[in-house]
Amino acid sequence: MTTTTNPRHRPRTGALPHSCDNHSDYTAGCTDCQAAGRVRFNTIYRAKVYGTHQPALVPATGAARRLQGLAAEGHEARHLANRLGVNCTLIVRWRTPAITEITRRRHHDIAELTERLASTPGTSRLARTIAHRNGWVPVAAWDDIDDPDEVPHLRDPRHVRDPRALVDRVLAGQASIDLLTDAELIALWRRWADDPLRTYRDGSTTFARQFDISKWRASRIAAAAHTAAAGRTIERNAA
Repeated sequence: MTTTTNPRHRPRTGALPHSCDNHSDYTAGCTDCQAAGRVRFNTIYRAKVYGTHQPALVPATGAARRLQGLAAEGHEARHLANRLGVNCTLIVRWRTPAITEITRRRHHDIAELTERLASTPGTSRLARTIAHRNGWVPVAAWDDIDDPDEVPHLRDPRHVRDPRALVDRVLAGQASIDLLTDAELIALWRRWADDPLRTYRDGSTTFARQFDISKWRASRIAAAAHTAAAGRTIERNAA
């Protein structure tokens, strides 16, 4: 037997209550709860017959990719959690492969938030660093973000959606320092050290704090920059 979909029949089963107004959960023996249960059961049954029933849980692939993409674009988990009205721990869990299903409502909320933030780059260097270390790509890298077989495409993963030089983007806090080569790290140190607006001159400690790296790594970058500067001075004197 083949069933056809009635265009006038669109039951919204997700909004149907399980119980009456006097009980938060279904209570056996309550005639109002029994009436609400019958309405919900009959509505879901009709939705399945007409082919309009939507399951409560959906694959979490699209939601995880959207949250990962927002992190790659500089949106920290705490900010996203506040926008979605959930705990920050949930955002971190939803980005991992351990979560295979998510409620349809949360999936819709995440997709809606991604649309609103699509043209607004974030300011969190830490979020970009986490995304880079985990291999997460921006949302724009997906053609069909909800397709589990989809492969992201990036013309150049080091220059995504921004024609400016990568050192300028890192200096402005709009890209991760982990994307830079050794030569670009030296150039970053020089640009940072020569900034006339920088009032604190405590060297690698401030550099490490600003770019979310260890003091040891910052000192190595500073030493490489000083060595390169000394080598250029010797070459000029020899000439």
